[in-house]
Amino acid sequence: MKMIFILPITNLTASSTFLPNEKKGSEARSGWSVVVTFTIILAGWLTILTGSAEPVSAAQVHPGRIEGIVVSADKDMPFAHLTVWLRHKPEDKGQTGWAPFRKVQTDERGRFVFDQVNPGRYQLSVGPEGYLTRAYPDPNQGDPLQYLEVDEGAVISGIRINVQPGGKISGTVLNQRGEPLSGFNVKLFHLRAAAEPYLAAEAETDRSGHYYLDKILPNRYVLRAERIKRDKAGTWMEVGYQRDAASLDSAPPIEVSPGDVLTNVVITVNHTMRSASITGIVINAQTGKPLPQVLVVAEEVWERSPRNPPKTLTAADGTYRLEGMLPGPYFIKADGREVENGYKLGAKKLLVTGEHIIGFELTPAPLIVATAQYIGQDRPPAPGDFSVSLQFDCRNCETGVSTPYRGQETFEFRGVEAAPVRIGAGFASPRYKLARVLVNDEDITDKWINLRPGEKLTGVRILITDQ
Repeated sequence: MKMIFILPITNLTASSTFLPNEKKGSEARSGWSVVVTFTIILAGWLTILTGSAEPVSAAQVHPGRIEGIVVSADKDMPFAHLTVWLRHKPEDKGQTGWAPFRKVQTDERGRFVFDQVNPGRYQLSVGPEGYLTRAYPDPNQGDPLQYLEVDEGAVISGIRINVQPGGKISGTVLNQRGEPLSGFNVKLFHLRAAAEPYLAAEAETDRSGHYYLDKILPNRYVLRAERIKRDKAGTWMEVGYQRDAASLDSAPPIEVSPGDVLTNVVITVNHTMRSASITGIVINAQTGKPLPQVLVVAEEVWERSPRNPPKTLTAADGTYRLEGMLPGPYFIKADGREVENGYKLGAKKLLVTGEHIIGFELTPAPLIVATAQYIGQDRPPAPGDFSVSLQFDCRNCETGVSTPYRGQETFEFRGVEAAPVRIGAGFASPRYKLARVLVNDEDITDKWINLRPGEKLTGVRILITDQ
C-alpha cells in the first residue's frame, strides 16, 4: 500500500508574451505573456492510502547550468539585483509539457546563474526599470541562436545580455483655458509606414493633469488624450492631441530615439465628439440560444496590452452595447470561457466609425478537469516545480497551453480547441518526471485524444514520480 499525495494545481494559460511582467501593459504583443509569483504551500496536502498507483523508477538525469551577465547598453555597466527569467521552449515533437518559468536575481556584478536545469531548449528574458524588455537569444536582435540548447550536465556560460534604455515622454493635459485636466487617458500611437497606427502605451493623468510614459521603443508617435463624458443627450468623448492638433492625421509626429527623455509635452483638449457605439447579440452557435454573462471587449489595435478598454457583459437575452470609443481600428472580442462549461473566444477586427452592429456565434469548447498525484518516494513537489500542459494538433490555433502548480487541489482548462490533444507535464526541478497520464484507468501517456465541442473530460490524473 502506497502513499499518494494529491497536488493542487490552478489554471494559467500561456499567452503570447514571454516575460511575465509585474507592470501589465508595458510588454510586446508577441511572445508569452503570463507572470506568477510562486509561494510554497506544504500544509494542507491531502494524503490518501491506496494501492492503485506504483512508483516508477528512472535513471538519474544530470541537470545543466546557464550563467551570464546583464549589462546596460548605454552605460556599459552591469545591472545588480535584477530579475532574469528562464523560459522552457518545448520541441515540436516528442515533448508534451512546458516547464514553469524560473527566475533568479543578478548579483552585485550583474551576474546570474540557473542551476539544476533540465535538458531542453530555453530562452532568457529581462526587462529592468526604464529599459526595454530583452529576450535572449533573439535573432531579431542579432543573436546567432534561436534558443539555448542544454544537454545533460552541460554548462552554458559567457552569455552577455545588453539591454537598451527605453524612451520617456511626460507632460500635462490642459483645456483651452490652460487649466490641468485629471482623469484623462493618454494614448501613444505608433505611426507605421502605409499601415494604421498601433496603440503602443497608455497612462492616466493625475490631479495636476500630469502623465508619464516610459519604455518607449525608438519610433514615430502621436499622443492623444481622451475622456468619456455622459449626459442626458448621450455619450461623448472629450479629445485632444499634442500641439493643439485637431486629429490623429494632422498631429505632428514625435520622434523617439533610444534613451530619449521628452518632457513638458502638452496635450490640449480642444473638442468633444459623440462616442462610437457597437451593439449586438451573442448566441450559442449550436442551439441558437442567447448567451448571458459573456464578456465583450473593444480593444484598440495595440502593440502593448490596453489599459482599460471598453467592456460589458451580455444581458439575459444575449444583447450588449459598447460605448466610449473614438473612430479607429479595434478588435472586438466575445469571451465566454467562464459561461457554462466554456465557449471558444470570438474575435473580429473592425474599423469603428460610428454606430455598428456586431453579432457573435460562439461554439461550445471542451472542458478538461484534472488532478496530479505524486507517487514517488522523496519529498512531494513544491509550487513551481512542475506544470501541466496541453499540446494541440490543429491548424491556425495555439499549439498548447500550460498550467503551473501553485497549490490548489484541481485545475481546469477552459475554452480550449476542439482538436486532438496530448496531456503531459513539464518540470522545472530535475527531481521529478512524468510517470503516466490516466483517464480513469486508461493509460493515455503520449497519446492523442480527440476532443469534441462542448465535451467535459474529467477523471484525468497526472502521475508524477522521482527521477
